[in-house]
Amino acid sequence: MMKHALIPIGVAMMAAFLAGCGGESKAESDPEFVERFKEAHTSAQLNELTDLVCWDGVTPEMRKPIERSYANLLSQPLASVTVIPPETGSTQPSKANLPIAGRLVIKFDVTHGITGQTLPFGIKDDKHYFTVVLPAQADAASFSGKSRRAVGGS
Repeated sequence: MMKHALIPIGVAMMAAFLAGCGGESKAESDPEFVERFKEAHTSAQLNELTDLVCWDGVTPEMRKPIERSYANLLSQPLASVTVIPPETGSTQPSKANLPIAGRLVIKFDVTHGITGQTLPFGIKDDKHYFTVVLPAQADAASFSGKSRRAVGGS
């Protein structure tokens, strides 16, 4: 069951990696960001963890499953957390809500199941935040149950 619960975050994060990240080959690391992630994880406080997410452009319908996926991260014991550079050179139709500055590689202290996650992050107002992949307009309409016309298409 835990494997399936992490699928939405896995899909969203993988798409963010593939979303035209461009950028430098060096990750823009922030020790405070890493420490805040570790503290949120150790204290198992979902609100502290979701405070590290850039929610720009995210609808309430999109936010709920993303928050559930982050909650599942809290149930895994941490082994290590490191920062690596963003992936470059991909041209996928999905777009992260912030330019990708780096990726946080999380390894869990487990011997089976999901052993880790890699979460892209960006920088907004000189602070680091996890990014969220925003669907194309037509995808957003189907995600929310609205027609394309209702979202602003013709």
